[in-house]
Amino acid sequence: MKRKKTVGVALSGGGVTGYFFEAGSIRALLDCGIPIDKISGVSAGAAVAALVAHEIFPDEHNPFEHIKLDYIKNLGRLSIIPYGLLGVVLTMGPKKYKESVYELCFKAPKSLVDLSVIENFFSNILQECAPKPYTKDLYITATNLDSGKQRVFTRADNVARAVRASCSFPGLGSPTIIDGNYYVDGILSCIANVEAISEADIIICINPITFNCMDPGFFHDRGIFKILEQSFRIINSERLSHDMRKIVDEMGKELILIEPKDCSIMSSNPMRMNLRLEALQSGYDHTIDKLHETEAILHKAGVQVNWPKSLRLFR
Repeated sequence: MKRKKTVGVALSGGGVTGYFFEAGSIRALLDCGIPIDKISGVSAGAAVAALVAHEIFPDEHNPFEHIKLDYIKNLGRLSIIPYGLLGVVLTMGPKKYKESVYELCFKAPKSLVDLSVIENFFSNILQECAPKPYTKDLYITATNLDSGKQRVFTRADNVARAVRASCSFPGLGSPTIIDGNYYVDGILSCIANVEAISEADIIICINPITFNCMDPGFFHDRGIFKILEQSFRIINSERLSHDMRKIVDEMGKELILIEPKDCSIMSSNPMRMNLRLEALQSGYDHTIDKLHETEAILHKAGVQVNWPKSLRLFR
């Protein structure tokens, strides 16, 4: 009997807009009958992966909906900073000055938002799932803050807490404590954990964090934040390319990369909630286009694309 070909999907991060881009992409794969046997997620992609692994459509949910700036927790610590700055100004001597600035850093808040809402969301929604043998292998990646090492969580772990850990972007959310260790965003150790699903015959990697090639001086003329943003995107792209080359060249796997052709949606604040429909549609449309491009590859590998009678529009 011929062995069934398996498909693995690796999801990267990208904040709220990245989540919905990936959610739209997943919906396109499912609409076209592409099976998902293994799924891995990093950062916002961990939220998508956890839902898909439990047969929940991610485009119908928003785990980040109730995230807000944690004013109450941070207000007390922030109020210390003006007095600390005054102390720095009044301090005489370069040595004392450096010490005062260094101490001031310890008084700053550890995070801006409370990510416990993500953990609560998943705890509740996964409890509502009917108990049944789920067939999709799940892998969620987070980074140990102290050792810098990657940890991959599976269905056997506390999935809700693992998703929170993978989404704990430094400075945005506090590190998540699991088994006495402090974990932060999985994107620090890998952009998309393609290695976790490397046993699949075909690997589909969905990465919303692409970058634009622009005319010389485009980013330079738009200030430091645009320069830093583009630099971050370039680093991420190179890291992902390195990981994908390993999978393709060393393991001989078929790998399909789905990315937005431009980063217009992803170039703004990634935590914006009002781009939900645009991001969903972008992920869906880019995936449909990629499936058209790679249909022959999928067919050769034994995966049939069942084109829907009509394409989905998110309204």
